[in-house]
Amino acid sequence: MRYPKLCRIVTETQVTDEVSKASSSDRCFHWQLRAYLADGSEYSGNYGDAVSLQTLKDFHRRRLQILAKAGADLIAFETIPNKLEAKAYAELLEEEGINIPAWFSFTSKDGINVVSGDSILECASIADTCRQVAAVGINCTPPRFIHGLILSICKVTSKPVVIYPNSGETYNAERKEWVKSSGVSDEDFVSYVGKWREAGASLFGGCCRTTPNTIRAISGVLSNKSSPSLSDKMEM
Repeated sequence: MRYPKLCRIVTETQVTDEVSKASSSDRCFHWQLRAYLADGSEYSGNYGDAVSLQTLKDFHRRRLQILAKAGADLIAFETIPNKLEAKAYAELLEEEGINIPAWFSFTSKDGINVVSGDSILECASIADTCRQVAAVGINCTPPRFIHGLILSICKVTSKPVVIYPNSGETYNAERKEWVKSSGVSDEDFVSYVGKWREAGASLFGGCCRTTPNTIRAISGVLSNKSSPSLSDKMEM
């Protein structure tokens, strides 16, 4: 299967409209499926004791059903902060009988574990054992941590690895703003790309605080080299 280059990011209320409006030839929904607590908890993985595996499954089930009904080509479960939510997504995909390829993308603040402190090895293993998951990766994580995380992921899965870090800036959850002085330039960002590729990454991009210039720079680095695309690897 070839996946369209256009990937529309839609809000929850827009999803139901897309069911009837989207063209069947190019639709690809890209949805951040996580608990929307508006308190920065996606950067800590701390949802509180009241949030259980079943709570997360109940919260996300309807959204997943809508996306599947809309005919999405690929569903991205991203900014996953802990093992519990990864398990919830994996079980939902199985329970709902979803036959749409998905990827699981985690976040880290130390280059060893996901932001909750759960092992990246354990989280990636959950993704590896879910038949619907076609790729595993890291997003919204400082570039300096990515190389080691790729190596860790590759220890537990042979699925393609997707990488789209943030700019390296720190997010202040209390003030709800980014600390600009902590980021890296586009030049520094793309200087990592070759090493990420050598470590085993297949798809590259940028998350929070990266810009179109960042993506152009990444494209410039990769255009000088050739390797199978992500969709090619999914077909292998």
